[in-house]
Amino acid sequence: MTTTQLSPSQAQALLAILSHHEAYQEIRDLRFPGALSRSGSPFKTNGEPNEMPLLHGLFSSFFVPLPGLRGVTPDFYQAKCQEIIEEFAKADLSESYEAGYIGIRKTLATAAAALIEAPARGYYGGFPKKELSRIDPVYDTSNPEDVVGAFQDFLQKVVYGTLLDEMFVKAAESDNLEDHDLMVQAAHEYILVILASFLHYILIITPEGQTMLTMMKQANALIPYTAIRQTLKIGNVATMINAMMKLILTKMTLNSVTTFLGITNASDAGWNLLQTIIWTVVNWDTNNLKSRISEIEKNSAGPTQSQRDILLAYMEKDRLEHEKCRIMSEAKSEPIVVTIMEEYGGEELSEKQMPLALDFLSAKVSLQDRKKIIAVLCSGQPDLLTQAVRECVAAYDPVIRALHKAVDLSGTVSDFQAFLDDLLAFAPSGKNSANASVGDFVRLLRKHQKSCHRFIHQVCKNGPELSTWYKEYARASASQFRVNDQKENTTDANGSGAGKLTSQLEHAISQLPEKQRDQVLAECDAFAAYHAHLATTSKSDMIFEVKHEPAPKKLKRVFTSSKPVTREPSPTRPSPGPGMFLRRWQAYLNATAITPAQPSGPVRYGGDIDVVTAGRIPKSGAAKEAQIQAAEDTEVKDAPNCSRTIELLAVQFREILRQASHASPAEAELVKPEIK
Repeated sequence: MTTTQLSPSQAQALLAILSHHEAYQEIRDLRFPGALSRSGSPFKTNGEPNEMPLLHGLFSSFFVPLPGLRGVTPDFYQAKCQEIIEEFAKADLSESYEAGYIGIRKTLATAAAALIEAPARGYYGGFPKKELSRIDPVYDTSNPEDVVGAFQDFLQKVVYGTLLDEMFVKAAESDNLEDHDLMVQAAHEYILVILASFLHYILIITPEGQTMLTMMKQANALIPYTAIRQTLKIGNVATMINAMMKLILTKMTLNSVTTFLGITNASDAGWNLLQTIIWTVVNWDTNNLKSRISEIEKNSAGPTQSQRDILLAYMEKDRLEHEKCRIMSEAKSEPIVVTIMEEYGGEELSEKQMPLALDFLSAKVSLQDRKKIIAVLCSGQPDLLTQAVRECVAAYDPVIRALHKAVDLSGTVSDFQAFLDDLLAFAPSGKNSANASVGDFVRLLRKHQKSCHRFIHQVCKNGPELSTWYKEYARASASQFRVNDQKENTTDANGSGAGKLTSQLEHAISQLPEKQRDQVLAECDAFAAYHAHLATTSKSDMIFEVKHEPAPKKLKRVFTSSKPVTREPSPTRPSPGPGMFLRRWQAYLNATAITPAQPSGPVRYGGDIDVVTAGRIPKSGAAKEAQIQAAEDTEVKDAPNCSRTIELLAVQFREILRQASHASPAEAELVKPEIK
């Protein structure tokens, strides 16, 4: 059989389609018990084929070898982290479908999938080597074209050149961004705008963004910054670490007192400061939910006691029953509360009862989820979270000692607190929701970038051993994206192609019957055109932000304070900022099914207006407009349907990644000797 030859744009499109699906599917699979046992090292496996090759490849190549973390024992991953994730899977937390809105867990899961897509494609397919955008290395940080081009050149020199070494040397000499090459300055500007765009999207545009800001604000209020700063000033490192562990992890119970006096044995009973913060954050709106449930129970138009009992009984059923009801509801295009009543012999809901029954179920499953999360992280016996933190800190002992010697950690905490205070100024107050723009977040990051530069300078200047550890890690990580020879560098002048995976993808398509092969190629062509248009749109968004928020010609030192950021009005731009990953992220959200609200349907999705605006803290004004614009973004709505490609090739693609993981020398190259 002749192998189908893919054009570079087709190969790139096919890789993008399949990696987009695979990234989210693997994250979704973590909700099932035993998921990590079907992955690979460092987790405890059962000998089955790796069902998470994409996540496992990135995790084992970039997370496990981190300086400090690479010193943990296998027990940290297998008996601590794996068990915590397993407990969450067994808890069978609710889905957005029955909750009726896009919750925080769904928001974070889709964000993670969107963020790892690109590095996953680079890791498995390679980052193509190209000529720099210009011979003369002169870039203007106020010119959007220069900023975009500088970032691509920056990546080329990081992966294929010696730029990492040069930046470490320069960072040790100065904490001024202007002392770096113009390309680094322009790339820094690109990264800053993209990061601001991400913060704006997750905190302002997503349905639960305002909720996350409120939760962060409550957690921030519980952090004992003064005590932490005083502890970090202790000169003896061992004493300092021990004091910090006591501050964060000591459990304040009667048992802890009697144990200290030698009257009783130590126990995992009680909560420490970390767990108290977790409890406060998770339960921030519990009273509101309970009040809503009470209102529904007292409402004469609400579901009857027997109907509520049926809904409560459904919540206690196992995962299979929950999944069955969700599937039936979606197939029949009817509200899930109707399906539950039909399936378990409940009285038929009237049209007036239906929305209240949906609200009742949503509030109840939200409360149940909170109890389950607290049970895993705070009330579990043994206390796996506390054990994991202790072991992680012990492994990071050499890094902490080097940091303590090189950096003013107390001042760093003050800088971090000031940044959080300014960030949380975007949180809703009273009945008003936040109306911040991407430009507001750009200014926030500009205000605090100096403290970050100062921290890096102190590490590189005063901690040569520490900076060497991270330089070696960064250098080895960058090498994972290299395309080693011309055969693997199957790209065109624009960088299109699937790199090292091209031949495997071509072989997979060649195995399909002609009709199916033509369907896949047609979807690839449509996606390639869409991708090109998306790249142009993202570049236009970058041009808007850079033109309206240009980098200052002279970077002034900004002294941090606890005062909120003073914001000038930004140019009106309710839509999302630059970054192609934002559109991919919104595509995940838009594809999330939500229970119908009406008796005859239809099934709603994450991009529907009533779902987009259904966050627990309602938005108004520009913030609400930004949400609606993001959901109705034609760049997302016009994405071609590639379901046939996924149906035909998703299984083969996972096998391709599995084989590529076995052939990759990543782990062998990145695992360094233990830090002494």
